[in-house]
Amino acid sequence: MSFLAVAVGVALILLPAGTLFADDEEPQFVRGDANLDGSVTLSDAFAILRYMHQGRSLSCVDAGDVDDSGDITQVDVISILGAVFYRHFPPPAPFPHSGVDLTPDGLECRKGLSVAALLGLQARDG
Repeated sequence: MSFLAVAVGVALILLPAGTLFADDEEPQFVRGDANLDGSVTLSDAFAILRYMHQGRSLSCVDAGDVDDSGDITQVDVISILGAVFYRHFPPPAPFPHSGVDLTPDGLECRKGLSVAALLGLQARDG
């Protein structure tokens, strides 16, 4: 077993999901990945709709702000649908790789991607 495999295993055991950042760092996310599963899919559009119309919470509201307007609106849902089904305009950064939001707005991100989701993104992109 390689050192990297052991280190990843230890990290997965010691770090609870969504805590891959220090207290002074912002959590990482992929714009459009509203449910924080590591990919932008139709389920993210439904998560945003539930947030808007049923009062459900999003752990990272910033991830649901697909157009980076500073608000969660129907445009965000339509942007995901266009990106998923028609490969229309990709969302602004952080997309397609995880990162932090560089645009100042009032949206919060209490929890970012889990260690497993981040490792999956790295494996898929790498």
